Amino acid sequence: MKSDFPIYGTISELHNAQPKKLSEELYEFTIKLTDNKLLPADYTIKVHAMDPECMRLMDSYEKPLRVYAETQEMGVVQLQTEWN
Repeated sequence: MKSDFPIYGTISELHNAQPKKLSEELYEFTIKLTDNKLLPADYTIKVHAMDPECMRLMDSYEKPLRVYAETQEMGVVQLQTEWN
């Protein structure tokens, strides 16, 4: 299954993240995905650098992500459930 819809979106400002300056015009963020509950599928991680007003796209980066797991659950993410 390949998902073509956004699963999650955020901005660095919400996480008080500050970029590391690599050169006069080059900055870097490191993002670590922890405890994700994605179910097996092929995904695309998309990251966009935008101006401070989030109006103009300055740069874009995409990286494929393949999630493997031994499960019979279906969908995109694993949800916590309780059965009675």
